[in-house]
Amino acid sequence: MNPGSKVFYRDPHKQYPTAKRGKGVFIYDENEKDYLDGSSGALVVNVGHGNEEIIEAVHKQMRAISFAHTSQFQTDVLVEYANRLAPLLPGELEYTYFVAGGSEAVDTAIKMARQYQVERGKTSKHKVIGRWTSFHGHTIGALSVGGYADWRKFHSPNLLAFPHIQPPLCYRCPFGHTPDSCQHQCAAQLEDAILREGPENVAAFIFEPVIGSSASATVAPPVYFQKVSEICKKYDVLLIVDEVMCGFGRTGTLFASEHWNLQPDLMVTGKGISSGYAPLGAVMVHPKVFETLKEGSARRFVHGFTSSGNPVSVSAGLAVLNFLQQNAVLEKVKHTSAYLEKRLKQLQDHHPIIGDVRGIGMMWGVELVRNRASREPFPPELQVTAQTVSAAFANGLIVYPSQKFHLGRYGDSIMIAPPLIITMDEIDLLIERLEKTLHEIGMKLEAYLY
Repeated sequence: MNPGSKVFYRDPHKQYPTAKRGKGVFIYDENEKDYLDGSSGALVVNVGHGNEEIIEAVHKQMRAISFAHTSQFQTDVLVEYANRLAPLLPGELEYTYFVAGGSEAVDTAIKMARQYQVERGKTSKHKVIGRWTSFHGHTIGALSVGGYADWRKFHSPNLLAFPHIQPPLCYRCPFGHTPDSCQHQCAAQLEDAILREGPENVAAFIFEPVIGSSASATVAPPVYFQKVSEICKKYDVLLIVDEVMCGFGRTGTLFASEHWNLQPDLMVTGKGISSGYAPLGAVMVHPKVFETLKEGSARRFVHGFTSSGNPVSVSAGLAVLNFLQQNAVLEKVKHTSAYLEKRLKQLQDHHPIIGDVRGIGMMWGVELVRNRASREPFPPELQVTAQTVSAAFANGLIVYPSQKFHLGRYGDSIMIAPPLIITMDEIDLLIERLEKTLHEIGMKLEAYLY
């Protein structure tokens, strides 16, 4: 523990350096050591650290008004940002309900789905189907729809009894298929689950288009999205798309749903929406949901948080959107992401410990294995992910961990997801520090490779 500190740290056994300042893709500690932020924190800082345009926008809003409760007032920035987002949203989404983060957004979406069904007279529809090897947040509602075993285990008695289906993990297909033999059972399982629970009891299905922290940038085959969308429509089940990690430019489009023409009924966002300059999340809402709640028996959405629609946080979100658009950031990502993919796959060629490189845009997973040919994972007691993250940090590189995604027990990987503004030269530096890390880890684990 950090001596003398009264902070309740996430890990009270860990000695944390002090982050003193950030600029671009770097964080600097108290000794002026630089850390290349290869994971944008937790896939948050999409436009980099120390962005003066966003800082000034936040300061300007604070000088005007820093808090106005949304049960009493609207603010200009709230209206402007929602109106700016509306034509950019996937499918027919139109309205935005602002909250303070991704977990709050997921809980809000669960409540919206439930109230929508009740107001339509579908009072038994209350269950939300999630997927195993998924993460949607740490609130009780979000943990209930999530399927990451390690994060559920302490709280299992408190979780809602929501069903889960297998995720589309193509590298480790839970049904034993290869891409050539794929029968899309992971998508078909959704229909099985709805029928098993009873369509009259299922309100919604939630999933990440690109699986984030629980399976390091796993992307499903395009047909998966088509099939789950069709199943949801068939059984009058709302489609909730979780873009907390993969939204706001992370995959190379403003929203990941655009890649597959997804038509969500609700979409939850967070993290990159404000690039970490203020706590912010949101639920983007289809007009049918908005109108049903507006005209229903309660005449409103029965829900709310103190910091919902906070004008300072919303000003950060609007400034991030302005920066992305005015600087053509997503156009540049097309080139830098292709270069990052190429460099990561070159590492795979030289390091047998790398079993898989997967991802899209500026969101890449590197899975580490004991044997590349058989895809055998390392024994969990070796804590390979933790060793790799720690070694990278010592080498001045921040990467994001993901482990135990196979059967809730096995699997080691890291996510490479730097700020969208990263340059080619900075990607080269990232790869240099990552290569050094992989060499060190490979040497330590040499006796376990075969």
